[in-house]
Amino acid sequence: MDPHRRPRESAAPGRFDAGFQGFGATRSDRQGAVRFRTIRPVPYPGRTPHIHVKLRHASFGEATSQLFFAGDPGNARDFLWRQVAPPDRPALEMALQPAPADSGLRWLVRQTLAVPA
Repeated sequence: MDPHRRPRESAAPGRFDAGFQGFGATRSDRQGAVRFRTIRPVPYPGRTPHIHVKLRHASFGEATSQLFFAGDPGNARDFLWRQVAPPDRPALEMALQPAPADSGLRWLVRQTLAVPA
């Protein structure tokens, strides 16, 4: 099932996750940590699975990026991934870890996001 909603693509029944609104928002705590829950995206034509992130803070304005799934075979074909220099890619990779059985989740990711000072 493809969670994305794209105006130029057919909205065939059962093709989209009706519960996915396409965006979310959260605030960091005093240490800068955030938590959010989302679905795992799927590939679509020309793109590997990824999650868009936008950070906002008075000290730097806005920083927008995409996070990719570590080891996904589609990364090598993704036009944006290929534009990232290999030494810079680890900062944009999320490594999925199995979630605890009692959490109600399938995967967990711990990711550090850094913005230039």
